[in-house]
Amino acid sequence: MAAEENCRGPASEFECILARQPICDRELRLVGYELLYRPHCHSTCCTEPDPEYATAQVMITAMTEVGMDLLSADVPCFINMTKDALYHAQSLSLSASSVVFEVLEDVVIDEYLVNSVKALVERGYTIALDDFVYSDAAIPLLECADIVKVDIRAFNTQALVHQVNLLRRFSVKLLAEKVETWQEYRMCKKLGFELFQGYFFASPEMLNGKKTPHNRISTLRLLIKLNDPKVSFVELEALVSQDPFIYYKLLRYINSAYTGMGKVFHDIKSILIFLGLEQLRTLVCIMALSRMTDKPPMLFLLMLQRAKFCELMAVQQRLTRTQRNAYFTTGLFSLLETCLDIPAQQLFHHIPLCGSVKTAILKKQGHGGKVLQCAIAIECQQQFDYACCNVTEQTVKACHYEAVNWAYKQMNSVLLSSET
Repeated sequence: MAAEENCRGPASEFECILARQPICDRELRLVGYELLYRPHCHSTCCTEPDPEYATAQVMITAMTEVGMDLLSADVPCFINMTKDALYHAQSLSLSASSVVFEVLEDVVIDEYLVNSVKALVERGYTIALDDFVYSDAAIPLLECADIVKVDIRAFNTQALVHQVNLLRRFSVKLLAEKVETWQEYRMCKKLGFELFQGYFFASPEMLNGKKTPHNRISTLRLLIKLNDPKVSFVELEALVSQDPFIYYKLLRYINSAYTGMGKVFHDIKSILIFLGLEQLRTLVCIMALSRMTDKPPMLFLLMLQRAKFCELMAVQQRLTRTQRNAYFTTGLFSLLETCLDIPAQQLFHHIPLCGSVKTAILKKQGHGGKVLQCAIAIECQQQFDYACCNVTEQTVKACHYEAVNWAYKQMNSVLLSSET
């Protein structure tokens, strides 16, 4: 299995000191990651390291030990920069499309800083101002910057509105940091923010009073069957053929994605034989989830990412194929109540999930439950004892990086094919 080789390869050997936070646009599409320094094992909040050292470590790890391609998933990485780092960044061989340089909030604004920023802008780099609070002294930077990041937790509503009004006269995009609830997201969107950073999209908006529609139940049962290692191709062909939406989406996807082959696919059987179970499972997951809800793509991305992470962790434990599939299902279905805004207990009453998967999701118990807790912890940069999963922090981070990039590529391929 390719996932096993990748997760045990060089990526698992580096000293992981990076965490990432997703950044999305108004439609909640992934548009970037902020790279954050993390000193050592089990650290979730930085213990105020020297800014110069932290910036250097992030740059070294991103450029040499991990690689920007693996970290970025084809979107730019936002990197905190000190005054000296901004000056020396001019000599780095970084693609302007791969990074956004963030000017730290405590950097003294002077001619040296402004000239460094202008030089980067002239070379095509994007500049963001981190944790920004308006002052007249910052106007020279505002005239160079592309993005202004505002920590919404640093202001009450009235003060936040005032900050936004002060920034409107500059040609900058406003990014809301530390957005934790849907209510905050909607408020910031109404104020004119264009970018958002935080895990609000992974929280359900409402959980009471909603019933589980029959068409959703049948789709969930299809997803469970796909993750059953004993399912036969004949059964899968029958299941997919009974769902016109999935049938149409698969035909459209494969005939778009593989146009250069000179072959046209007309039926599900030929698609199943060509794709194989693993790729089919992923495609149907994306298509089914998008059909069941109007939630943003970022949530589907997180569902796939968490599912793949749990599966990779099972690979690390050398678990059986049946167990690996169960871990994938655990990760995927752990966000169902968020996806459908219906309590998990109510959802699972209607679908035949195995007991260990239900226990892992509802009670966070068993080894699958520990892996799920690990997945959530690394997503939100919370403290976690990796030893309880019998793995090192380096292995966990390597699996996380691989899962993020895998999920992004899967989502991107399906979305691109649906636009053609």
